[in-house]
Amino acid sequence: MQDESYKVAYSYLRNEQDSMDAVCNAVEKGLLSIKNLKKAKYFRTWFIRIVMNEAKMLIRKESKVIYLQDNMLEAQVDRRDKISELHQKELAMDMKDALANLPETDRGMVYMKYYLEYSFREVAKIHGMPESTVKTRVYNALETLRGVMIDSKVI
Repeated sequence: MQDESYKVAYSYLRNEQDSMDAVCNAVEKGLLSIKNLKKAKYFRTWFIRIVMNEAKMLIRKESKVIYLQDNMLEAQVDRRDKISELHQKELAMDMKDALANLPETDRGMVYMKYYLEYSFREVAKIHGMPESTVKTRVYNALETLRGVMIDSKVI
C-alpha cells in the first residue's frame, strides 16, 4: 500500500520529496478521519483518494507543472544502435509532451491504468466515477495521444 500510494503521488507531483510529503499528509489525515470510513473493504480506495487530494493540494500550493516519469515513457534502447537510440528518445519526448497536454484527470487515469496496472473498476472507485465513464475517458485520451503521434508523424 505504501509503494502504491507513493506512486500515485509521484504521478501527480513528479518530485520525490513532494510525493513523500503528500503521502505523509495523507497518512495523518487518514488517521484523523479513520472513523469516517464506513466499510473496511474500501480502505485502499479511500486512502488512495486522500493521497490524490493531498497531491493536488500541493500542486495548487506550489503551482508546479506535472509530468510523468521520464523512465516510464522511454522504451529500452539498444545502446549499440545510435540511430535507434535517437529515435527512441525522440519518441519518448513526443509521448511525454503529448501526455502532458492531456487534462490532469485523464493523464492520471491513463497512468493508473497502464503504468500502475489498476483495473478500470479500481480507477473508477478512486476517482468516484462510473466505470463506463473512466473507460470512455481513458480510451478518448488514448485516441487523442494516437492522433497527436500520427500528426507529428511519429507513428
